[in-house]
Amino acid sequence: MKDNWIEIAETPFDSSLVRERDGGSGMTFSYVEVKEYIKKLNDICDYEWGSDIREIIIEHPNAIVSGSIILGNGITKSDTGSGTISIYRDSGKPMKDAVGNAVKAATSDMIKRCCRQIGIGLELYETDGAS
Repeated sequence: MKDNWIEIAETPFDSSLVRERDGGSGMTFSYVEVKEYIKKLNDICDYEWGSDIREIIIEHPNAIVSGSIILGNGITKSDTGSGTISIYRDSGKPMKDAVGNAVKAATSDMIKRCCRQIGIGLELYETDGAS
């Protein structure tokens, strides 16, 4: 683990990596793809980190994943992420691969939320990050 890992973690993502998505009710939210969080974890920990999924809950229309990231120095941060199960409007049944895709999205969300606890991507959660 790098000696300056806190500095690396707290360095904001380059603005070219920040995307926006509709948050409903006229709001937008800024986000960065999970691969960029993983790159930063790899940089901080010299690839010596892992993740652990403790629980997956499928509660229509959501998938919920609870888990942790474990850094090379033993620091563990836990959180929960969610993903939406896409359904067909006419039948109300899940689309092909919808549950798997929702679990993947929930896992990505969980990793991002754990990273936030060590300072990675924290700038995206500031109140002025949502407009």
